[in-house]
Amino acid sequence: MKFYDKDSYSNGFDQITIQNKKEIVARIMTDKNGLATISRDIIKDLINYDLFLTSIGVSGTYLTTINSKTKFVEISLPKKYKIRLGKAVCPKCGKTNKVIKVSYSDTPIFVRKIVNGDTIMSPIYKDRYYMGTDVTNNLDPLWYCERDDLLF
Repeated sequence: MKFYDKDSYSNGFDQITIQNKKEIVARIMTDKNGLATISRDIIKDLINYDLFLTSIGVSGTYLTTINSKTKFVEISLPKKYKIRLGKAVCPKCGKTNKVIKVSYSDTPIFVRKIVNGDTIMSPIYKDRYYMGTDVTNNLDPLWYCERDDLLF
């Protein structure tokens, strides 16, 4: 399978992380032209894999989902998303009702929540996902889907 970053903002050498259900399967690098080859040994039949841009200075932005039938993927960066009623459409589930805006701020914001008797710390507060840094670029995620637990 070939992956091509059509409008690479770096000099190539972007890192693509391949995941299956939050488990990292492989990390591959693009060449100076933004082209990467994903080996068939990595991709198993009937399993979907998520591709994330995880280059230096980029906070794990979701790119697309692939499987064994995918032959070629072309992605333009920075990604542009469909907007419906002021929210982005999640590129994975295609819905907007669980999508919230990502905010970049100096001070990390975490909210203590109790879920099924367990106490967790969540970066979500008042319909915003707080990244905990104000350092960002145009390839970093702008949206978060609570349904898919996905930054895009």
